[in-house]
Amino acid sequence: MDKLVINLKRILELRNIPYKQFLVDICREILANEPTKSENTCYEMAEKEKANFSNMLKGARPLSKAFYIPIEKVLGISLASICDGTFEKGLFINKGLRYTASLDDYQKYCELFEEKSNDHEVIREVWQNYDEYDNNLLTYILQYQSLEGLKALHDKKGAKVDYCNTHLNILNGFKDEVSDILSLICSKDSDEVFNQYFDIYQTFIDNSFDKDWLGLLSDEKNMDQILKAQKILSSILNDRKVKVSELNPRRGINDEKEVMIASPYIYYLLNFALKHCDTYLEQAKQMIRHGISYNKKLNKFLENNTDYSYCRIEDNGTIYNGVLLYGNIITYKLETQTNFDHEIEMLLDDLNKTINEIKFYDKPKTGGLSLKGVRIVNGNLLKAHSGNEVEYEFLQKVEKYDLPFIPKLISVNDKFDTFTYFKGNSLSYDYTDSCSLEIIKQVIEAIKKKDEVSKEILGNNKVYVHADLSLRNMIFDKNEFVGFIDWDTAHIGDESEDLIYSIWQLLNIGSLTRNNNLLYDRFKQAISFYKPSKELKHNFADKMILVMNNVIKGTSNDNPNYQRIYEWVGWSKIWVELFRDKIKQDIG
Repeated sequence: MDKLVINLKRILELRNIPYKQFLVDICREILANEPTKSENTCYEMAEKEKANFSNMLKGARPLSKAFYIPIEKVLGISLASICDGTFEKGLFINKGLRYTASLDDYQKYCELFEEKSNDHEVIREVWQNYDEYDNNLLTYILQYQSLEGLKALHDKKGAKVDYCNTHLNILNGFKDEVSDILSLICSKDSDEVFNQYFDIYQTFIDNSFDKDWLGLLSDEKNMDQILKAQKILSSILNDRKVKVSELNPRRGINDEKEVMIASPYIYYLLNFALKHCDTYLEQAKQMIRHGISYNKKLNKFLENNTDYSYCRIEDNGTIYNGVLLYGNIITYKLETQTNFDHEIEMLLDDLNKTINEIKFYDKPKTGGLSLKGVRIVNGNLLKAHSGNEVEYEFLQKVEKYDLPFIPKLISVNDKFDTFTYFKGNSLSYDYTDSCSLEIIKQVIEAIKKKDEVSKEILGNNKVYVHADLSLRNMIFDKNEFVGFIDWDTAHIGDESEDLIYSIWQLLNIGSLTRNNNLLYDRFKQAISFYKPSKELKHNFADKMILVMNNVIKGTSNDNPNYQRIYEWVGWSKIWVELFRDKIKQDIG
């Protein structure tokens, strides 16, 4: 007979507990949360389960899992101690890991932490044990959503998340459990427990040279949870003063000067909120307002405490004085153009002013479109100066033509260029497989107009080539094409370049899940929208391969996406070779 059943019967005999009364008590626990529960209901359930329970105690059938926790509660003994017989030795006489978590009582956790067990002559703390189901205390804390359990683990056992927000420092809690811990904290919106487990300031200081210091906090799912937890978000928007020596623990310096620092996480949360502004509009406004206030205070602080001549600002707002980390400002980047409301635009204008008030702001931010800083200023687009004379030549010469999908160049200086701003959104790469032919038609016809104007300006059948007409550089408003952005890579070249590149991107020819024949039909239709000349269609497959090879040549081996791009281009070239004969026959 199973040890659990044998020892369970032994306990009932030692305590002189009748089977029937024991079963009634179990049923009472099972029905504890039933709104219509009464004492009669407990007896009725016990009567119904009597034969079943008797067979369990005889070993004729396994003990129902529904009885596990009620048994622990009724007897005050964990199932583990019943199974291994330690209940008779006076050891491990606690109410169980699972039972404690189910109560969500801070004091009960404290009592559990005081208990010791004797495992093969080794005295260990009970809370560190794994039970008969190979579960530990943390498993049950998460199962029962016990916030008090997380508090007690931190207060009494020093539990926290470290290693770049990916590992718990006790109980072998790794990435999956840390995600569940964060979800529990956010669901309860506990700013206290969040800051106990996720010390963002210290994690940044300890790992500021590690590009992955955010760890799990960079996951979009987790940023979504944090932005929706108002108390947690408000706690993140608290700045503090930190000693320079504390900010630079690896430098071995003894500088006791205090500097201001905002949570470095705000930069990432704000970028995410701006990217999904329809969902996080109020949170974005809250963070921007905080940024305006903080940056104003910071500027005054720096004027009084810093020698500007050696200071610089990194792209995420981090401030360095020489090699020393010296605080940060609150800034942002736009990864794509977004259709903001008027209030957001005005707030961003005010935030931009506070950024540019910093006297040593002497280099454009990077990141964003074409890896250049992008901001909205007075309703226009401000981005880092590209230094590409072909771009400026093209934008100036086409201005007199009717090309509403080309941004107007408003001003140029050695740091920033200002353009008209296209309201709308770029398409997601996930959208390509269902990208409608109508959208493809709008894009291809716009390229055709651009190329016709280019030929008129340049002659010799040459055109101004955008050279990066990917989805991120096409703006749409409610499925209507608005314009092409980010002309940093513009050059003078062949009219096949933009046509091929855009079709390649819009159809996602390198997709591993493509339907080859359906893709080819869409490919032919896309080319027909351009109404290509006989010369353009000649050796079209070779021209496609050339464009694809040039993408690899133009991608640095140091690019973190190099492998992904290389594979995508490879699959694209395979498709071209599969259909080379049909392309030759149908196109040229």
